[in-house]
Amino acid sequence: MTMNPIRLNIIALFVLVAVLFSCNSSTDPNFVDLDFPEEGEVSYFKNVEPFLRVRCAYAGCHSTAQKAGGMDLTNWFSLISIGGFVNTFNVESSLFLQVVNGQNPHLSNLQLIKVRTNQVEGIKRWIEQGALNN
Repeated sequence: MTMNPIRLNIIALFVLVAVLFSCNSSTDPNFVDLDFPEEGEVSYFKNVEPFLRVRCAYAGCHSTAQKAGGMDLTNWFSLISIGGFVNTFNVESSLFLQVVNGQNPHLSNLQLIKVRTNQVEGIKRWIEQGALNN
């Protein structure tokens, strides 16, 4: 028994919609725990790593197992070793900043929930501050 192609398309659409709208407090970038400090030092462990874990470094994307585009974004050492991803000498040329601020087209830019200004500015300040493993 074969399934009707229209029925398959409807099922596929339903699954896609379910995945897109399945965000909760741990996957929603608007969740306040993902806010960066408005001023002062930005911490990799308190700010950048949680942001990456929710937005980038999960199964099927930039995890240790998947490495989409050859990039593992699960830890500071991997992040820093990707050429051009973080450039403390020319912050605006950092691929990380270009992706989060929408300058560099990426799958994350197609998601319904966009990266907030506070997060973009926080990532930029972390890079300006030397992209420390702090």
